[in-house]
Amino acid sequence: MKTILSCEFKLECNRFLGERTTRSDFEKRICLFGEEAVRKHYIGAKVEIPSFLDVIDPLPDYEIRPLFDLNAQPGPPVAKEVYDLAVETMLSGIREVKEQAEKRGEDPGAAPAALLLALHGAMVAEGHEDAEGDFLETVRAAVGPDCPIFVTFDLHVNMTKKKAANATALFPIEFYPHTDFYENGLKAAHLLIDTLEGRVHPAMAIRELPLLFPTLPTGHESFLPFREKISRLNEVPGILTARFTHGFFAADVKEGGGATLVITDGDLPKAQVLADELAEEIYEKRRSFFRETLSPEDAVREAKRLLESGTHCPIVLAEVNDNPGSGSTMDVPSLLRVLIQENVPSMFSALYDPESVEKAYETGIDAEAEFELGGKFRPELTGGPVHARGKVLAFSDGEYRNEGPFLHGVIHRFGKAALIAVGNVQIILCSIRVQPADRAALHLFGLRPETCPVVAVKSAVHYRASYEPVAGKILEVETPGLGPIDPRALTYKNAPKTMYPLQGLDQ
Repeated sequence: MKTILSCEFKLECNRFLGERTTRSDFEKRICLFGEEAVRKHYIGAKVEIPSFLDVIDPLPDYEIRPLFDLNAQPGPPVAKEVYDLAVETMLSGIREVKEQAEKRGEDPGAAPAALLLALHGAMVAEGHEDAEGDFLETVRAAVGPDCPIFVTFDLHVNMTKKKAANATALFPIEFYPHTDFYENGLKAAHLLIDTLEGRVHPAMAIRELPLLFPTLPTGHESFLPFREKISRLNEVPGILTARFTHGFFAADVKEGGGATLVITDGDLPKAQVLADELAEEIYEKRRSFFRETLSPEDAVREAKRLLESGTHCPIVLAEVNDNPGSGSTMDVPSLLRVLIQENVPSMFSALYDPESVEKAYETGIDAEAEFELGGKFRPELTGGPVHARGKVLAFSDGEYRNEGPFLHGVIHRFGKAALIAVGNVQIILCSIRVQPADRAALHLFGLRPETCPVVAVKSAVHYRASYEPVAGKILEVETPGLGPIDPRALTYKNAPKTMYPLQGLDQ
């Protein structure tokens, strides 16, 4: 029996949020140790770890052991003790497999047979700017140069030289919204088995671009031709995978730009040529990837006009810059303020405001109270809270599973949560930051967004997977936030000033 070791270790780092991401932050999302706990958590989910299990569990000559799962909401750099814990847990698992092989009289140098890892790619940890690169370098030293290390990544991986040097094959996902975690994991796992059986020989080429890529859906009209080209490349015999990775500019790292990646079956020169050609084509169109957004006032005005003209509801107002999925505070009240002022029949998903949650619980169901909504964490940026009198409608423990194609079946946690109404505006208040991209966040409170004139959601792109099928129209709204969609909105300490578009869009 050949043993494949696995884990998930993820955080998308936003260095502009301040402080650090501690173990308690991981515990609010996923913090699991031991194979049994990891397997139990993912029953019914369609992401990487279940895909690994689905491929390898049925194989009679292989076993897979998921050692741990650490996955936190995007935020500041990972605390040193959490990073060290992840490294030591993986190294301990490697030592255990080697000891077991030796006891059976087998060559411990050949154990484990491979590593199959689910990482994000844009993690920064205390003392580790390229956290996953350092993680891979450490485990590579432990397993030796011949052990296959296959890694799945997020589309927003910062594709560094160290990551590439210490892995056999890297498999970033292809789409944004990220609806292909499971399929990408299946691909990586199948190709790992094919590699172990000698049926394929991965040859990987990467080309980094001097481009801080904006937050952009892969289906956006400016990028769609490249998405289609990449999808066609993935169908060509001899090409094992082809990708363009966006990088994550809010990590503020030296190697944080976009990159192309091509893996062929044994033909490295061909892989490099294809990666270079794709990179040059994308860079040539770099100006087209930046898009316009609306102010809250203009967005609400346009939503009203659309409804009056007969556009079916809901009109979705996507608050793209205060996206907790990019590490923002999720408490910017700018759009909420306009909805309340205009008394627009609407649902607001959601506002991170633990103080208001507690106020709602103190007030009680069907009672009213004065609330100071949002604007508490960076008032100099957001203009402070919105004062409003609200009626408490419902309470919840805040736990739900995504129902749509983005992170399907994965548990999300608002923490202690409440639903209040301020006039015609229904507002979810939560005590844990989590991107409410799925309509299941509203279903948690019995709300049906398909029936509401206007739905506001704090999400940059992932909401599209759930809301595009029902929305009459989607309007992207620009509010202050620490997770902006345009890299020019931030002031960098580490990203090279030569990266486009830091000199402006006309360069």
